[in-house]
Amino acid sequence: MMPTRRVGLVALALGLMAAALLHTRSAPPLYDGIVVPPEPYRWESPPPNLKAGNKPPLSGEVILPVQNGQVAGGGPQTGDNQVIMFFGPGFFKAPAGAQAVKCTIEPEANPPAAPSGIDIRGNVYRINCVGQPGDGPVTIAAMYHLTMRFPPGAFKEIQYNTRPRRRPAPRGTAS
Repeated sequence: MMPTRRVGLVALALGLMAAALLHTRSAPPLYDGIVVPPEPYRWESPPPNLKAGNKPPLSGEVILPVQNGQVAGGGPQTGDNQVIMFFGPGFFKAPAGAQAVKCTIEPEANPPAAPSGIDIRGNVYRINCVGQPGDGPVTIAAMYHLTMRFPPGAFKEIQYNTRPRRRPAPRGTAS
């Protein structure tokens, strides 16, 4: 072989090796269908048999800007992802002078008493949104999406309390 051809083949081999080294995977691939099990449900008031390993539920907060009288879309979620709320732009009508809307989700340690014949079998959360500054009331102007994780076990219905009454919540379940 001629020296220039040998140099060219060596350069080609070195280039292919460098390309192979640069394009190797540094992390294992992710495969569709592998489910990571969720962490255990976080109880505000755990059943006696789960009290020892229980972690308390976490709260969540988000501040959404008001631009030209319109509240940006978004939503709060708890730090443990047990409650996630989402709404689109224009969901709220903010009070006059509001620069933002602050939404919070708090687990209730002492929720209102359940009506006769109803058992509370999970956490109760208070979801509150107010205009900032001043904590002025906001008006709901559109639909929202609320995802709540509930503890294992059978249940008949989920209710929401809008004071002064409770109503069954429309629901869909994931399978």
